Parts: sequence; C-alpha cells; structure tokens
Amino acid sequence: MMLNDMVKRYFILLVALLLYVVTQAQERVWNSAFLKNESPHTLYSFQAGMSWMKFDDTFGVKGKQGYNATFRFMDPLRKVPGNFYWGMEFGFASRGFEKERKGHKEHVMAHSVIISPVQFGHLFKISNVLKVDMRLGLYASGDMAGEYRHNALECTLSGKSKKKDQYGDREKLLPDDWKWNYFDIGGSAGLGIVFCMFNLDFSYRYGLLEAAKNTDWHTRVTTFQVGVVF
Repeated sequence: MMLNDMVKRYFILLVALLLYVVTQAQERVWNSAFLKNESPHTLYSFQAGMSWMKFDDTFGVKGKQGYNATFRFMDPLRKVPGNFYWGMEFGFASRGFEKERKGHKEHVMAHSVIISPVQFGHLFKISNVLKVDMRLGLYASGDMAGEYRHNALECTLSGKSKKKDQYGDREKLLPDDWKWNYFDIGGSAGLGIVFCMFNLDFSYRYGLLEAAKNTDWHTRVTTFQVGVVF
C-alpha cells in the first residue's frame, strides 16, 4: 500500500512538471513544422505514467503495478512519402510479481533501465494540431536494483539481506542459483495521441526472455503515459 501511495505521489508531481513544461514550450510546439506536414524536423518527447504487468503461463502469480518514464526522439524519414519516422527511446520502469497461497508469500519488485534502440512509426494527420502516432520497436531492459521478500525474509535482488548485522555487513541469504532474470529483450507497440504539445500514449511490451529462470514466465507490460512533444 505504501508503495502504491508513493507511486501516485510521484505521478502527480510528474504531471505537474509536464504541465509547466507545456506552458513554456507552447509556442514552439504549435509552430512545429513536422506536426504540420511542412519541412520535417526531429521531434522529442518526454512521457511518464503507470504500468500494469503480468506474466504468461503462471498460476497464482500476480503482476505488480508500477511506474514508467521515457524520453524519446522521432526523426522523420525524409525520403519516404508521408510522416514516417524512426526513433529511439530511453527510460526507467519497474517490474515484479507477488504470489501467495497456503501461507507462502513471495514478492519481487525490480527497478529497470529500458532502451529501445530502434522504433519505426507514422504520424497520421487529423488536423494541424491533432495527430495519431503508431509505432513498433524493439527493447532491452536491465534491473538496477530491487527487493525480494519471502515470508519474513527480505533481501536485495543480489541475494543479500536488507538488514545489516552488528558489524555493518549484509548477510548472503539467497543461494547462488536464485532464479530471477535481471535482463529482458522483446518487442513493443505503441499508440499515441498528439494534441498541440500534449501527448497521451499507450504502449505494450512483450518480453522474450524468461523472467524467472527454468520457468515459462514472460513479462507482458501495458503502460499509460502523459507527456509533451517539443
């Protein structure tokens, strides 16, 4: 509950920051040549929001609600007719799961860096100030930090206790074959609405690597973000 409240507070702060940036960038974005189908130039966007995760082929395992924040650029393919573009994306996100049955409680929450090295998309013009963004891409993610809880056991994803002993050391609690996989790669798809400088975006990530080793768990993440384009 405390984690969800914290995520909501950060989300509200991010929305307030985005609104401030919007007011400062309004004139520039309104006159954006790319959005108006004139001489195209590279666009940048910053987005933040919530994510909902689940795993395929699991029983009794629930995905965690988390956060997602990304910075993206869209560079027009000038030799291709229409508003086609290619781009890249860099961001931070969370992923994890919880499991509880017959007195067994397990919880994992990881904080990740996400890089999308290539994306291809198209901006469909509805009017001079309204566009629809559709894209496909690839991504790779790596967990930087996180926590694992098993009943009363609390430790980092690296396996060390979150509590220090009297000497200030952290005891190794998890075996070396701890099965959580810190890395993931896969595909992504996105659908966004660009109105003037505002951006509402929905995306879906489809992980190809097993989230837990020797299982059939594959990460599936749906995100909703708000942002600005400049």
